Amino acid sequence: MTIPGYGQLTPLQCSMLRLAGEVLHRFRQEVSDEERMDEMVASRAELVRRTGQDFGFDLASWDDWLRADEQLRGEYMHPYSWRSTRRMLESLVGDERRLRLVQALETKGSAC
Repeated sequence: MTIPGYGQLTPLQCSMLRLAGEVLHRFRQEVSDEERMDEMVASRAELVRRTGQDFGFDLASWDDWLRADEQLRGEYMHPYSWRSTRRMLESLVGDERRLRLVQALETKGSAC
């Protein structure tokens, strides 16, 4: 999928960005916190199905695991848009808005 600001993303890159609270559209538009949380929950479920792992909404743990997994590392770190994906994930790990959304999801008990 090609997304402005990122370029061509692999499915794992999309999943991680969505887990981070990004709502990926081909055209930039404003999104609500509810839309972001829906994306985060759906992306977590996709990652769990695909990997058999569950690190909740912990971006750093997912990132560490995907980078270490021999079968998935190539797709996750594919050079199409790895640089922009990595930069965005790093900026969102401690983002206050994202952490507030994660807290709301965990309070709701949003399991996969």
